[in-house]
Amino acid sequence: MDRPPSLSKFFDIPQRTVVTRRSLVSPSLTLALVLHGMLLSTSPAQLDINGNGLGDLWATLYAAEGLSPQADHDKDGLTNIQESIAGTNPFSPLSNLNLSVPTTLSITWQSVSGKSYQPTISSDLVTWSKAGPPFTGNGARLTLGIAPTSNRRFWRIEVSDLDADQDGLTAYEESLLGYSDNNTNSSNSSNGNDFASALNLFGSPGTFTFQGQTRSGTPPTLAQASRFLQQATMGADYETIQSVASTGFASWLNTQFTLPATSHRQRNTALTTGPVNELLSEYIWTWWDVNLNASDLLRQRVAFALSEIFVVSQTTGILEDQHAGVATFYDLLVNHAFGNFRDLLMEITLSPAMGFYLSHVKNRPTDLTNNIFPDENFAREIMQLFSIGLFELNLDGTRKKDSNGNDIPTYNNTDITNFAKVFTGLTYNPEDPNDTPPVVAGQVITSLQAYLAAEPEGVGMRNQMFAYQPMHEPGVKNLLNNTNTNGTIQQDLDAAIDNLFNHPNTAPFISRLLIQRLVKSTPSPAYIARVATAFNNNGSNTRGDMKAVLRAILLDPEARNGSSLSDSTHGKLREPVVRHLHLARAFNISSSNGTFRNVPLAAIESYNQQAMLSPSVFNFYLPDHQPNGSLKDGDLFAPEFQITTATTTIKTINFWQQSIPSDSLLTLLEEFGPPPTLTMDYSDEIALANDPDALLNRLDILLTRGQMTPAARTIIRNALVSANNANVTPGEIVRFAVTLIAASPDFAILR
Repeated sequence: MDRPPSLSKFFDIPQRTVVTRRSLVSPSLTLALVLHGMLLSTSPAQLDINGNGLGDLWATLYAAEGLSPQADHDKDGLTNIQESIAGTNPFSPLSNLNLSVPTTLSITWQSVSGKSYQPTISSDLVTWSKAGPPFTGNGARLTLGIAPTSNRRFWRIEVSDLDADQDGLTAYEESLLGYSDNNTNSSNSSNGNDFASALNLFGSPGTFTFQGQTRSGTPPTLAQASRFLQQATMGADYETIQSVASTGFASWLNTQFTLPATSHRQRNTALTTGPVNELLSEYIWTWWDVNLNASDLLRQRVAFALSEIFVVSQTTGILEDQHAGVATFYDLLVNHAFGNFRDLLMEITLSPAMGFYLSHVKNRPTDLTNNIFPDENFAREIMQLFSIGLFELNLDGTRKKDSNGNDIPTYNNTDITNFAKVFTGLTYNPEDPNDTPPVVAGQVITSLQAYLAAEPEGVGMRNQMFAYQPMHEPGVKNLLNNTNTNGTIQQDLDAAIDNLFNHPNTAPFISRLLIQRLVKSTPSPAYIARVATAFNNNGSNTRGDMKAVLRAILLDPEARNGSSLSDSTHGKLREPVVRHLHLARAFNISSSNGTFRNVPLAAIESYNQQAMLSPSVFNFYLPDHQPNGSLKDGDLFAPEFQITTATTTIKTINFWQQSIPSDSLLTLLEEFGPPPTLTMDYSDEIALANDPDALLNRLDILLTRGQMTPAARTIIRNALVSANNANVTPGEIVRFAVTLIAASPDFAILR
């Protein structure tokens, strides 16, 4: 882990009486004096919503919200941003990291509770080494004794922050709030962790008292709200952005958690009525219809993320035509997006769609006489892709090493064989799940023939698979971590799912995948650890609470702090399907009959991506994909770039150029009957068409999170000015602007 940002001062003992000043690596500054000197390093604060480098808690404590970060208000030699790092009073020159050396050769300084002070020593001001253990600030003066020496030595005290519980708030900030740095949720908040609680306090409407200071919460700006919604949804309109900006992030999450789930299976059934039911029974139409209409924005976004972890694809075999069954599978993801991960893992295991896709449906026990062995496909993938991954992990997602420095595998072929035995005895359940036992063609499943005859017709893909005990492998199955099971199908399933759910790898493995899908392609180990901690314990001793995990992901300092916007390693390439939906929802696409009997066929061809049509169980791209060049050289991951080629990029831009000006984001399928008329609502933007700056300001918030680069803005503005001068209609000007923004990196890259 990188060393925390620090501020430091040093002594040169003894030294001449002249003053020298030398410039070190920017932004550091060295002042060398007789017996007194300083080295000051700027760094961002932890809770810093506006990203100006001044900690919000520190600024409130000293009523310093209006200070310029680079100014030195009290003229004590420290800028306000450096005072923030040190936790000192920017209005008092006496509140300073002033070091003094009495004749007994000891250094004393005033400490601040929650800060760490590391003495370091150097002979040349270039190479520094630690001189003893660090001091922990307690609010009193601290003293460092210095042994006399005839050699020239420079002494430096490095001041840095502590975060023992790695919840994103420093020990200094937690002490100001009355929280504990030994507990990630010492605030006992439903927000999930202490950083989220502080973020909600400082970043929501209302007045509160903090350290005797009365402060009004500062709700998110429109740009911050837009960025949040691009992480948490498939796309939002301007009114939704305004709503989040007025209520705050935590409030929006709480509201989303209470919304009823939009069912893909029910929508699929509704769309199959009428003269074109053969067409509309295909799940692809259902998926687009739901994601263009649904109000449970967060749930549907998380379900899509889960669909790229628990992959089922209609590209081959029975699933090509089992659209209702695939819709039922997707509903598992929708319904458990805010539930418990263990329940999701069990439902995935019992899903007939997954049973077919990974071939554990009709799985049979070992029969040496007939050379029959349990299929191992699902047993392998539930470990490798759905729960624990290939190698043992620390809580922060880094790999554990053996005594030789090698990665430690989480399982071996013997483990796969044992888990495969667990997943035997499951077959299609073609009747109502309340009927016991189920029947096939009027025959109760009481034989191998009936077991194998069960087919995924009718409702056979819509219910959990049926457990037929005679086809279940008998005997002991050895699981991971020296556990085993030997029981009925359900008992063995419970044991196996519990074994994986409680494995120490599951929290960091799943946490990293979800962070990548929603926020950031290369999350820091600390970020993964914070989310994994929420997975392991939601604050009420419950493991696997998806609401706690999502709060931790979306309210984490790496997701919310403004300082991350200047970090070139932060963010992700947004998937083309998500960008497409964002455009449609940003301008409130509507249909004349309330349904979308339309699909972006040309777009899907351009993207090489469509939900539930992954080319393999490994999804469209790998989580560890690293494009050659600067990303790989910097050990950065960029999964979505695996389907981003010169060909797909050009096709995508061509699609925007053809579809946005004609309001044809979705293809009209006239050969299957008269399709509904689609409408894109550009009325608010058209009102600004003759004012390029005002129009770009609105589109910047709506599409690029207020992060449009000056270069892109200049190019697009000049084009809009030219269009106005050419007497192009306001509607055409707006569509032209949207097309240019959609084709820009600013729209594609989410920081």
